[in-house]
Amino acid sequence: MPLKKSHIYIFLCLCIISVLIVGIYFSSDSAMQTAYILKAADGNLAVFSTDGQLLESISQINFSVLPDADRKKLQQGIPVATEEELVSLIEDFLC
Repeated sequence: MPLKKSHIYIFLCLCIISVLIVGIYFSSDSAMQTAYILKAADGNLAVFSTDGQLLESISQINFSVLPDADRKKLQQGIPVATEEELVSLIEDFLC
């Protein structure tokens, strides 16, 4: 029995909706996972664990030359999901 065009259309719509739902689920799940907090502390750039434990303090940052937006983000703390993202952010602030 051949499929009607309307059945094919409904099937394709359901497939697209399923893909979107799965994509939203996984993107929001990974966005919620924070492994580190990058933050200004005592004039240094500091890396904290999510439970607040200081993991590393980096003193080569001159906060006075950073843009106001970056200083505000660092005062509040920047959530970081992966070590690669953490290294990239630190490199950005060092350069």
